Amino acid sequence: MKNSKAWMAKARWTERAGRTKKAGLKAVSSVAALSVLAGSGFVFADRAYAGFDYTVIKPKVQVEVLYNARKIETPGGKAQLKDGSVFVPIRAVSETLGAKVAYSGKDVTITKEGRKIQLTIGTKRVVVNDKPLSGIGASFISAGSTMVPIRAISESFGEAVEWDSTNQFVWIGNKDVPKMESLSTPIKGKDFSAYIEKSAYLFMNPFKEGEYVDIYKLSKKDLPVNVGGTIYFRMEKTVSTKGEKFLAVYSTYRGNFPMIFSFLDSGKKGRSRGEVKAMRTLGDKSVVAYFPELASADKLNVGDYSWNDFSVKNPEYVFFQMSMNTSAFVIANPWK
Repeated sequence: MKNSKAWMAKARWTERAGRTKKAGLKAVSSVAALSVLAGSGFVFADRAYAGFDYTVIKPKVQVEVLYNARKIETPGGKAQLKDGSVFVPIRAVSETLGAKVAYSGKDVTITKEGRKIQLTIGTKRVVVNDKPLSGIGASFISAGSTMVPIRAISESFGEAVEWDSTNQFVWIGNKDVPKMESLSTPIKGKDFSAYIEKSAYLFMNPFKEGEYVDIYKLSKKDLPVNVGGTIYFRMEKTVSTKGEKFLAVYSTYRGNFPMIFSFLDSGKKGRSRGEVKAMRTLGDKSVVAYFPELASADKLNVGDYSWNDFSVKNPEYVFFQMSMNTSAFVIANPWK
C-alpha cells in the first residue's frame, strides 16, 4: 500500500511537471524562434517576456474611411462611429464621390449623376430618388460640420461599402491596396548610408554578395500598403494589462515566424524588436501583432545600459525585415 501511494504521488508530480514544462515551452516559443533569427548575434526578443501570460488592451484607434483603398481627408472633423454607423462630414462625401450638396434649413440634398439623396439633420429621414430608406442613423451637427451616414450615402450612389472591424476601416469602392513600388521611388542601400552604417547587415542583398537591397521609403499616410504580398494597414500604440508599453502593427501576415522590425537612427545601430507571438490577435482578414516598446536586449545589441529610458518618439525610421528579398520597406517612424 505504501509503495502504491508513493507511485501515485510520483505520477501526479510527473503529470504536473509535464504540464508545466509544456506550458513553459509554449510561452518561450516566440523567444526561441526569434533567437534563431538572430544569426548575426543579435537578440530580437526580450527574454523578460518569456514565461508570462500577457494580455494587451486593444488599441483605441481612429475610424478611417478609404475610397479605392486610399484614406480620404475628412475636412470639418474626423469620422465617428455612433450607434453602429460611421458618420463623416458631408464635405468629405461631396469631395470624395464628386457629389453636389444643397441646404434648405435642416434639409440637405446631395446629388450626383441623376441620383438624389435627401435627409434632415437631427432625424433618421433619408430619401433616395423619392424612396425612403429605413434603419439609417440620424445625421447630426458636430463642431459645426454636418455628419452624415457614409454607408447609406455611398451605397445610394452605387459604391460598394464594407466595414472592417479589426482595422476600424470603412472601405468604399475597390480594395486594391497599392504596392510599395507604386508609392515610392527606390533608393540604393548605399544612399541610405547614414542609417545603415551601424546596421549594414540589415540591408545586404541576400542574392548578391557585397550589394545592398533597394530601399522604399514610405510614411504613415501611405498606409495601407502592399509589401511583397503582405498588406500593412496601420500602426498604433497600446499597453498590456500590466502597464507595459506595446506597439501594434495591423497587417495580413499570418506566418508562423514572428514579425521583426528595427528602429533606425542616423549613425546608430538599429534597435530590433520581435513580435510577442503569443499576444497576436486574429481578425477575419487581418492580424494585429504586438511588439514591446522597451527591450533589455538593447543592452547587448547596441550597448545601451539605459535601455529602459528609450523613447519610441526618437528614431527617425522603422525598418521591416523581409527575408530573402532584394528590396526593403522603411517607413518614417509612425509612432512619433
